[in-house]
Amino acid sequence: MNKILFLLTIIICIVSGNNIETPLSNLSETKSTIKSTVTNLNTRIIDTDEYIKVSLIDVVLETVAQSNNAKAAREKVRQAKIKIDNAKAEYLPSLNGTYKISRTDSRPGDNDEEKKFYNDESYKLTLSQNLYEGGETSANIKNLEKKYEVEKNNYRLTIAKEIQNAIKAYFDVLFNFQSFNVNLQNMESLNEILEIVNIKYESGATSIGNLSNIKANVSNAESKLIRVQSKFNESLEYYEYVVGDKFTQTFPFEESFDTTVDDFEEIVEKAIQNNITIKNYDLNIAAEKMNLLKATASFKPQIDLELSAEDIVDQEDYETDEENYKAQMIFSYNFYNKGKDKNQILLINSKIRELRFRKKEEIRKLKWSLSKLHRSIISITNAIESKKEEVAASEDMVEAYWDGFKLGEQDLQELLQGQRQLNSAQTELINNKKSTITDYFKLLDSTATLLSFFRLDIDADNYIDFTRSDYKNLLKSELKQRTKKKNEDNNITLNDIVEDDTTSVMEHNVSTGTDLNVSLSDLNTSDNIENNVTIGQIKIVKKDKLDELLAFENKFLTIDENKWTIWIYYFDKVYQALDFAKENNISTNSFIFDTLINNTVKSNIAYNIFDTEELAYQSVEDLNITKVDTKVLPIKDIKTEHNNFMKKKLQKKVKKKKVFSTNSVFKRSFLNAPQEYYTINITSLSSMNEAEKLVTNEKIYENSFIFSYGEEKEWVKVLYGVFKTYEEANESLMQLESIKNRYEPIIEIIESKQNLYKKYHNDDIPSNIIEPFIEETQVKDKASFKEKFLSASKEYYTINLATLFYEQDANKFENKYASKLDLFLFKFGKEKTYFKAVSGVFLSEEEALNAIENLPYELKRNKPRVEKISNKQNLYWKYNTKSSKLEVK
Repeated sequence: MNKILFLLTIIICIVSGNNIETPLSNLSETKSTIKSTVTNLNTRIIDTDEYIKVSLIDVVLETVAQSNNAKAAREKVRQAKIKIDNAKAEYLPSLNGTYKISRTDSRPGDNDEEKKFYNDESYKLTLSQNLYEGGETSANIKNLEKKYEVEKNNYRLTIAKEIQNAIKAYFDVLFNFQSFNVNLQNMESLNEILEIVNIKYESGATSIGNLSNIKANVSNAESKLIRVQSKFNESLEYYEYVVGDKFTQTFPFEESFDTTVDDFEEIVEKAIQNNITIKNYDLNIAAEKMNLLKATASFKPQIDLELSAEDIVDQEDYETDEENYKAQMIFSYNFYNKGKDKNQILLINSKIRELRFRKKEEIRKLKWSLSKLHRSIISITNAIESKKEEVAASEDMVEAYWDGFKLGEQDLQELLQGQRQLNSAQTELINNKKSTITDYFKLLDSTATLLSFFRLDIDADNYIDFTRSDYKNLLKSELKQRTKKKNEDNNITLNDIVEDDTTSVMEHNVSTGTDLNVSLSDLNTSDNIENNVTIGQIKIVKKDKLDELLAFENKFLTIDENKWTIWIYYFDKVYQALDFAKENNISTNSFIFDTLINNTVKSNIAYNIFDTEELAYQSVEDLNITKVDTKVLPIKDIKTEHNNFMKKKLQKKVKKKKVFSTNSVFKRSFLNAPQEYYTINITSLSSMNEAEKLVTNEKIYENSFIFSYGEEKEWVKVLYGVFKTYEEANESLMQLESIKNRYEPIIEIIESKQNLYKKYHNDDIPSNIIEPFIEETQVKDKASFKEKFLSASKEYYTINLATLFYEQDANKFENKYASKLDLFLFKFGKEKTYFKAVSGVFLSEEEALNAIENLPYELKRNKPRVEKISNKQNLYWKYNTKSSKLEVK
């Protein structure tokens, strides 16, 4: 009996062991699957550190600039303007000329005597002019003018729609990515709980029910994470589609906007007055009223004047030339046309009533939409504050539950409930932020202030103002890539580059005891600096940090002056300001500038850009800065201090600069051309250097007109050619194949561009006064550059342009390039005399390589190269003694 009981006990243990082993095996497989899923998801999501952060204004401007829909709408505006010009032409007389020649062979019957052969030949010139047509032309012009305004508004609507697309794409990516990170963190926390429950279960400290519960929670989190990631990937694809190929390696980061709104009544009143769709209804109603006047003109008579002159040089029974002069007044009136005129008037009146009804419905719809948006913004903004408190409280709760759960003092169900509550609160907070911002911009769109928010004005000369954007810093130049590759090929380390480019300058200043007041721009000595390097007392900041500082400086100096910033002052040296910004994690939003205090240069920090003074003061409290003084100031005050210091600095050190100028001969031809002629509008650029490069590379300098325009002359217009007819201009445009593919030039009446130039430029000084001044300046510049070249540090670089074999070639070379470059020509050679041409003094090799890219095309064909300046200095002194007169061509 005892043996039987013993065997039964063994069997029960084996069965129980199998039952326990099965869930443990499944648990191990489940845990492995979940880890694999998290890992795979984490690898599929992008690494934002490898992407360039872009602000909303960057994305909006790029979207509008490359939008084909906006370009198509712009063409509709041009077509409407052409229709107005055609209608106004009806006021002008028409002149027609005819020439007629014929031969007649008349044979009336079989009688040969009655046969006739004669020629008919005549010339006739007819001038006709409408004197009265019942106001039809006038009404038609006014109708087309209203239609023109409608097309301009449609253009604005198209731009607004593109902006909304950009906003949606921007914030979808930003907040979906945040949502993904929140859910990924939630899943990792649940996975950690699963591991702990697994250990407890193996040790018998928890039940199978708890194990199943946590497994269900992990599976649910996994499904949610997959959905969120899919949503993020879709938003990223949409972002790349909307913004374009140039922004494929960019990522949104900006989420702080002032979403304060006015009272609802004020918003409604503003919207009804400014809403573009409602304005279009008013314009269309006005246009139809003009159509009504045009239709009533058919009930009035029409009077035309016709003058003609005819010269008959041959006809039947011709005896001598016959000249006929004719003047006639033609009076016409329609008495009956089957009721068509009456029906046309009834039709137009019906259209007007239709438009009025549609306008009323649009206003009702607008009020409803505004009410919904206004209520949403107010309620969700208030909810965000409470939701932030809920997230903070949930985080504290979960942390406390975690500590208790690890010690075995906290129930699993309460921990899971707390984790779900935290995840739900975090997700709702993200959704609330997204809803508030997107609804705010929809509200701006409804009140027709969206375009003005981004300062896009289609009537402005530079309606897309890229000076407000940092996007141009996004694209890595081919030069930097080539330099980097060259350094790798030559086994040059980054530290070697830093030493070559900066050490000699720093050592010179330290050894002489010079007070180094280094500005932010002075630190940008090499784009290849990747590590923080300290030389003497000067700290060269990391390259990516420097790029961020320079990008924010550009943004700060071009932002609206009515915004606010935090002034942090004073620092004795600029590197102290940089260290302070780095220690307090404010480098990316800091503008470092110098001021003069009691004849001593002090460095300052302007931190961030705020829409209101209250937001700035709130940020001061968050920063909690105690080591230095802080103050909230308008941005215009900081700009004033900065500009005053720069002016004083420029007064002490006048830097000569070559200025590219357009072809003066062609310029006079362009400005004096008849206003009805045509020209080719190639493009507008942001700098004169870009314009110079364009006309040089495309070899169109001789027939191009380049000038700056804009309130601060921040834009450069490039025009090509003066043509009598549109056909001539179009034929010339067909030959500019590369320009046509890259810049999409258009043919325009030359008058508009003559007026654009005159708007921003006074009459130039006569050339006979300018030329002697230029010649004198060039002589002085040539002599000063020679001295600069020969006294430059041996660690600097120069460009070896060419070696010339004959003196006459050297003279030609000088005459051609001395006005364009810092040029130094000198003799060398023992048995035979040669001439060496060099240009520029550069701190770094990369700076010199960059200068080569900007050389004229014919010089670049000669393959100029960068060399240490000491090589050419030694070559000069070898054949030109220091005591002798310097021989400079």
